[in-house]
Amino acid sequence: MPASSYIYMTTIDTFPGAFYMFDAALTVFALGLFCFIYVLVRRREKVMVKDPSRKEEFARTNEVSKF
Repeated sequence: MPASSYIYMTTIDTFPGAFYMFDAALTVFALGLFCFIYVLVRRREKVMVKDPSRKEEFARTNEVSKF
């Protein structure tokens, strides 16, 4: 990763582990994004109607069909 090598080269004399902290921050960000998307998918699955008889009822009574 070019950003990591740039950070390492500029901080090698003062704090050589700075690029590890940078990479860890990127990993935490990616993990947080993954968890957020996971929660969104779980909420979507809860709302989804799976019973065929209720699907017809849901199709006639949801927010979109009120117009």
